[in-house]
Amino acid sequence: AAYVWHWYAGCIMILLLPIGIPAFTWLLLWRRRQDIVLGRGPRSIENLYKDYKPKAFPWEVYQMLQKVSLIGLLSFVDRGSILQSLVGLLVSNSMFVWMIKELPYAKFSTNIIACLGQSIVVLTFLSALLLRVDLRGEAFTVDTIGTTIIVANFPMLLYFIWDMYVTIQVQISQGAAELLRAEIGKTGSEYRCI
Repeated sequence: AAYVWHWYAGCIMILLLPIGIPAFTWLLLWRRRQDIVLGRGPRSIENLYKDYKPKAFPWEVYQMLQKVSLIGLLSFVDRGSILQSLVGLLVSNSMFVWMIKELPYAKFSTNIIACLGQSIVVLTFLSALLLRVDLRGEAFTVDTIGTTIIVANFPMLLYFIWDMYVTIQVQISQGAAELLRAEIGKTGSEYRCI
């Protein structure tokens, strides 16, 4: 009896969490889609859409569904098999192609970071697939696959450091301009020489 109760409770949680949360989020966004597209979206849910272009407002839901697919649903596919790696590769690559096509983020730099991150996910699943294949006699060895994964992460790290440096420089310049404005007044102010 305890097993049956836990089994039903588990099924309900499977429906509520990985399916229910994206569905509820999509419903919240869909009901306010016209306001969001016009730039008048509600502040109560702006964390769900503010980073995206107005027409790409449901992209957060797509990201959730990818995570549910790659983390949750993929665990039900034959564990450790080539099929599991192949399904993960297909899901992540489809999302990667769609992301490049849409460039859903409002900031171009965020689109670049997101595309780099998604390409690393694709390479990871490709590497997992290659590691399941017999590579004896091939020029592409296990060490080469590991090195490729490590090297694939460097552009992301370098771009992140560069983007952070540029962002800090812009904020410093804006802060200096604000201080100068506060010191000398608004544009068009008149000054008297003594």
